[in-house]
Amino acid sequence: MKLLSDTQIKKHLLSITKDQLEQTYLPRFEQALQDYEANPNVVPERTVLTSNYPGCDTTHLFMPCAAPHSVGTKVISGGSYNSQNDLGFQGFTAVLDPRSGQLLGAVNAKTLTAFRTALASFSAIWKLLKDSDTAIEQVTVIGTGPQAFWHVFLVLRAFKVKKVVVLSRSEESAQKLCKEIGEVDSVETEAFANSSCVAGEKIRKSAIVFGCSPSTEPTIKKEFVNRDPAFFQVFALIGSYKPHMVELDPQFVKDNFFGEYKVIVDSKEHTLAEAGELVQSERTEKNLVSLTDLLGDKAQGRVKLPSGVSVVKIVGLSIMDIYMAQLMLESVEAPQVDFD
Repeated sequence: MKLLSDTQIKKHLLSITKDQLEQTYLPRFEQALQDYEANPNVVPERTVLTSNYPGCDTTHLFMPCAAPHSVGTKVISGGSYNSQNDLGFQGFTAVLDPRSGQLLGAVNAKTLTAFRTALASFSAIWKLLKDSDTAIEQVTVIGTGPQAFWHVFLVLRAFKVKKVVVLSRSEESAQKLCKEIGEVDSVETEAFANSSCVAGEKIRKSAIVFGCSPSTEPTIKKEFVNRDPAFFQVFALIGSYKPHMVELDPQFVKDNFFGEYKVIVDSKEHTLAEAGELVQSERTEKNLVSLTDLLGDKAQGRVKLPSGVSVVKIVGLSIMDIYMAQLMLESVEAPQVDFD
């Protein structure tokens, strides 16, 4: 059995190459999606409990998975106690032998959660853009947390990017992420506050826009979207995970994604229940195409609007965590721990 710390996970993932992404990580991720699509019951509804410790409001989330190729559970906890102590969310993913139930290992969930979500967004972008040899002029990310970093990191690993723009609530936090990006890549970076008068212009001129901010008001207003059919633009959104939360203007979604035009999602059921952009725009399953079908060339309808825009909405599934954690246990060098 292995125990992998966040430091070990982060060090390993920062060494990923483009070839490893294409040949190892994306196939494993796609296998997770295929197993989920074949039987969604392998990912039962998560259990959410509030701590019974006196005076504590910490929320504990338990997310099991019993898929054909991997079995395990992810546990995440967070609340005011963690915030006051600068801990953020804490958690781990445990992986079991699918036959015997023996514990194969436990992996710190902090970096791996951000990475697997970024990999979900990246898988769609890779499918849409991998055949293009043209350098990407500009990528914009809204948000500055680990999710934002790993979304940018994966694109930089796989594509030629000339500039990355970071938008955040404050220019100071945006500059901090620019510094982190600069430590792993020499790409040109710019930092602005969301409220800046140039924010809309930066979004409009970006071929890829990552939404990684838990906002209740659209950070991507419909007038920020590029309308030039000759300019291909992808919005990959992960920040809204409750019905009242939105990043992309729901009116834009309602006005454009109907008939044959579809939003790309990791799970139709979960996004329709959790993603504010889809809930508030009153979209249904017929307005969506699954990431599994997109990657498997089975998508029905069009995922690119006449204006050149595609939208990807990711909420995340525990099966992604289990499969990625198992890959970490196979790939990261670490001593075995006696658990008998």
